[in-house]
Amino acid sequence: MKPQRSLGYTLCFLLAILLSGCGTSAKDKLVGHWTGKVEIDNAKYQQKLKETSGHPIQKALVEELIRAVKLGSMDFDLKDDDSYTLSIKLGPLSKDSYGDWKVLQDKGDRIKVQLTDHNGVTDQQTLVFKDANTFTVEAEGEASEFAVFRCRRGEKSDK
Repeated sequence: MKPQRSLGYTLCFLLAILLSGCGTSAKDKLVGHWTGKVEIDNAKYQQKLKETSGHPIQKALVEELIRAVKLGSMDFDLKDDDSYTLSIKLGPLSKDSYGDWKVLQDKGDRIKVQLTDHNGVTDQQTLVFKDANTFTVEAEGEASEFAVFRCRRGEKSDK
């Protein structure tokens, strides 16, 4: 009887390990429709403007760029067949694109993806999940001091 009990415990243990490894993959987390916007930390932005106060043209360019960015948005669909579509609106400008995507690295809440557009141009980004329906894009450069790009899962609209 003892060998059967031991075998039963071993099978339960192996089943528990297998089931715990069946979590949501990075690709499963990402497939769907997403809407992204740049969010500005106004206090940090105002500090940055003060730093350019001696350069009126530079200050005007930064202010205009920030105004356009605040109004801008990006809608994109990451599809299960490894393709994507993308629509960016930035002030009066807009751009539509499509291509392929793949997960390069999965560290739980930090996922590195690569997008390759229809012209063969590749871009890699690290996405940091805040919850199952929200992630931010890890920013680089000066803008990362006062801006964050946040994406939320949403329904695709027909607009």
